[in-house]
Amino acid sequence: MLIMGAIIVSYMITSQVLTLVNKYMYSMYHFKSPLNLLLMQCLCNILICNGFMLWKTFVNPNAFQGLAKLGFKVVTYKEAVSGTKLSLGLIIGIMNMIGVLFGLYAAKFCNIPLLLTNRRCMILATILMQMCLEAKFPDGKLTFVTSLMVAGAIVAGYESLDSNGVGYIYVWMTNFTQAFQNVFTSKYNSQKQVAAFEINFYFACLGLPIMLFLTLNKGDFWDLYGIFTASDPQVGLIVLLLVSGSFGFIITMNVLLMVIVCGPIALNVTGTCKDLILTFVGIAIFNDQKITPSFIVGISLSFTGAGIFTYQKVSAIQEKNRQDALDAKKK
Repeated sequence: MLIMGAIIVSYMITSQVLTLVNKYMYSMYHFKSPLNLLLMQCLCNILICNGFMLWKTFVNPNAFQGLAKLGFKVVTYKEAVSGTKLSLGLIIGIMNMIGVLFGLYAAKFCNIPLLLTNRRCMILATILMQMCLEAKFPDGKLTFVTSLMVAGAIVAGYESLDSNGVGYIYVWMTNFTQAFQNVFTSKYNSQKQVAAFEINFYFACLGLPIMLFLTLNKGDFWDLYGIFTASDPQVGLIVLLLVSGSFGFIITMNVLLMVIVCGPIALNVTGTCKDLILTFVGIAIFNDQKITPSFIVGISLSFTGAGIFTYQKVSAIQEKNRQDALDAKKK
């Protein structure tokens, strides 16, 4: 129980910290470029992934077996470029990079409460993607909770459309990009040919040269370079940049630990609780959202939909576990 509790707390903290850190840099340090943040993420991922892969390739081929049991298999360089894995990994990696970039722009232009409220509407984007690509249609229960979450986002956010409108566009671009990635991955990577570690690796390998080109072309790179080479450096900003760059990898690890050790139920419940806490922490720290009746009604609708959806998922998993137990007894 102690280990499960530690994993749950770790997941909640790391996922909240990344959102808060990025928003803090935008708001308090007037950090301008989401491209530079993605460049930092790609650079940190390259360093972390290559550290693991160099050790496994040249020092100990049997290293990191414990991570493999958690679904985070570290591969050698030869394994990373073998067969169809490379092409599939690059496709997933580029989709992941685009989704992360839209998310970083969304965090810049939208306050945290409304960012989270609209991000929960990714369920609608997923439904639309499944309808278009797989001819799958939602049942009445899913339609109801989706309607609650979308209605909540509209009611909570319509008053601040002028100040957060650009952010809403980026949030929904993130939603549709990640929904497409999820549907694509479930169809073409159902056997986990490309594991979580490799997705991080391909994401970074593609993203680093692309972000270097874009930041150099826009001139943003030299702003980032100046932060690290200034004669009187902003140590706080440098620390936040390193946290932002490395926490994507750490969050991936925490999600896998949550699913393996605590189960998917815990991930669903913890995700909803995490969003609830982060909503009010964001309001308290940045003071960029007025507490109006429509905002309260909107987030109440959104969290009600999220809560019912979580309850439905929990009930479905529990029912499946009961059925599996009955089937095992019959055998």
